Amino acid sequence: MGLRRGPRARGGVFSFLFLACMDYIYFLNTTHMKSYEMYTPAGDRACGSLVKSIQKMILSNVRVTPPQIAQAIEDGQVKIETKHPEVYDTEPRSNICHEVSKTLKDAGYGFFIDSYCNPCDGVYPYYN
Repeated sequence: MGLRRGPRARGGVFSFLFLACMDYIYFLNTTHMKSYEMYTPAGDRACGSLVKSIQKMILSNVRVTPPQIAQAIEDGQVKIETKHPEVYDTEPRSNICHEVSKTLKDAGYGFFIDSYCNPCDGVYPYYN
């Protein structure tokens, strides 16, 4: 890979941290939806920031439980609802749960969140 060459990348912590950050940024850019089917672009950005914060929680060193994830989604929806009440419609809610479930599967968790924000056992079946 082109990123591993050069005088600074021959060894040490810098090259490891740089590559780890690049992998994390690539992961967030490939799993993040561009539209959550909200009425406005500001609503889409609010849902995107909710998903990114939950993804950071899932990918941290501390393991999370299904009720914690469901509660984080619900708390985020309550905050978004003040400016964008359509967050509780079917499409935005299911898109948020879909993105969170994809991240849970990629992180190796044995549960997923269905489109009604309920934790379910097993591997997320709609993402390869």
